[in-house]
Amino acid sequence: MQTKVCSVCKLEKTADEFNKHSKTKDGLDSWCKNCRKEKKIFWHKKSREKNKITALLLSVKEKKCFKCGKTKPSDKFSKSQDSKDGFSGKCKECDSKEARVEKDNNRVRNRDRDYNKSEMIYCCSCKQKKLNILFAKNKCRFNGYNAICKMCCKIMHRRIRYGLDLDAVEVLINKQNKNCALCQRPLGLRFHIDHNHTSNSVRGILCHRCNIGLGMFDDNPGLLRNAVAYLEKEASHVS
Repeated sequence: MQTKVCSVCKLEKTADEFNKHSKTKDGLDSWCKNCRKEKKIFWHKKSREKNKITALLLSVKEKKCFKCGKTKPSDKFSKSQDSKDGFSGKCKECDSKEARVEKDNNRVRNRDRDYNKSEMIYCCSCKQKKLNILFAKNKCRFNGYNAICKMCCKIMHRRIRYGLDLDAVEVLINKQNKNCALCQRPLGLRFHIDHNHTSNSVRGILCHRCNIGLGMFDDNPGLLRNAVAYLEKEASHVS
């Protein structure tokens, strides 16, 4: 009897407990029927909750801020899934004032902070405790550092700007044999995603020096050809 391991529950089950799938090698779905059913129920429940919140948002026209005590239109409040009416208890103006006061207090608190002192900080992205030197300074926050470590900030920046996750970046680096696309030197920890500034399409991975060089020449092939001709002319005179 044909059996298969479900990729979700990791249990080995018989073929009749899987839906058919023409695009897989064995002709069976990677998820068992039970896991598919549970997932479907989960998304239906989430969709109903979302529609319920949307209906509440449309029905609420005005709300009283518990901070300033003023009744304001609903668009003056931030949306919140935790509240019964779908809006925050504080208006945006009061929320902004509190945030400014908190930032000012943190600046005063961190004015004399010794950033050379080693301490462990929790990263909200990778969920790990790391040394403070791996975090950027941020005197507006309570502990004087960003909530996300420098490495996670880089990963987030690449994902938002270039649409590249860690695996995609690794594939690009391996395609270049872990070398810079221009100078062919081994890529260190400090590398850059080179992209077309017009179409924003990714061209390759460059080392820091080559990336700075292209930027200085405004990514202009004509200027780069002039630079090559200039260097070759100088080399011919020397020889």
